[in-house]
Amino acid sequence: MGIELKINNKLAKKVTAVSEQLNIDTNELIIKAIKKFLHTQEMSVFRKQLKGIAKKNGFQSEEDIYKAIS
Repeated sequence: MGIELKINNKLAKKVTAVSEQLNIDTNELIIKAIKKFLHTQEMSVFRKQLKGIAKKNGFQSEEDIYKAIS
């Protein structure tokens, strides 16, 4: 499956400059950036889910969790 991506000239220039600095293909840089973004979003969702579970179990803060495991 392929995806066509259109970006403005300013962003394209930045991508090109960074890819040259890192000595990697622009396509590889874009793929790495997207993967990192998606991972960050997945971790954010996971953290929100864990926060909900923790609250249901009486933990209101990270300090509460620390006290419970210490």
